[in-house]
Amino acid sequence: MALPLYPLIAHFNAGYVLGLYRSDNMQVYVNPGTSLWSMMPLRLGVPSEITLLQIEPMAK
Repeated sequence: MALPLYPLIAHFNAGYVLGLYRSDNMQVYVNPGTSLWSMMPLRLGVPSEITLLQIEPMAK
């Protein structure tokens, strides 16, 4: 993981770096992406990721 870059990423990304976060009454998931940045392949110490989210209704 690109741990030395986490504070810089968090600064420009509202504190979110990688993983699942709870913000007020919602959840936010941040993934490291697929390695394209401005149409240029770029990875800095993290594997690429494509995330599949399965959204289901809450049980009552």
